[in-house]
Amino acid sequence: GNSIVASRINYTTLLSQAWQNVFDLVDTRSNVHDPTTSSTEVRKMVYAREPDVKKTGFAGYPFIIVYPATMEHGDRRSLNMKSVNVTWTVEIEIVTSDRGNNNRDGQGNADNNTMTDDIVQLFNDASKRFTLQRNNVFFVKPDVAGQVQEELNQTLVFRRSIMLTFGSRMAVST
Repeated sequence: GNSIVASRINYTTLLSQAWQNVFDLVDTRSNVHDPTTSSTEVRKMVYAREPDVKKTGFAGYPFIIVYPATMEHGDRRSLNMKSVNVTWTVEIEIVTSDRGNNNRDGQGNADNNTMTDDIVQLFNDASKRFTLQRNNVFFVKPDVAGQVQEELNQTLVFRRSIMLTFGSRMAVST
């Protein structure tokens, strides 16, 4: 996992903590299960960018990429000009293969569907949403795109993106 732990988003951490809050929840195995390992095994599964699948340190399929956050400021500021509605989007991409770890041939599509279900359930879960709200993350909406099959390094992979949008009305300056 990451050494930085998610904390409350404020005007100094608008992008970094928006991303960190999502990354930490997705990188928790009790939230998003690794279909290829037992509960005692842990391998690197969640990345901040596309991993180099040809590198010897590559931990294998499936993997998830939590891309950097994007952010939009609303048009209407508060009278003191300090508060505004902020909306973030974080793309979460799930990449699975029929050649998963532990000789799990032919499971790419099923793994992708199961992991997508886990992530949607995670961001719809009431208690997780309360945790996120304490960190200034509100109105969480997980929109799921269609699945794409493609060739990656001589392997058929299944990719699906979840566009996670969320927002907050908050002070963006002192």
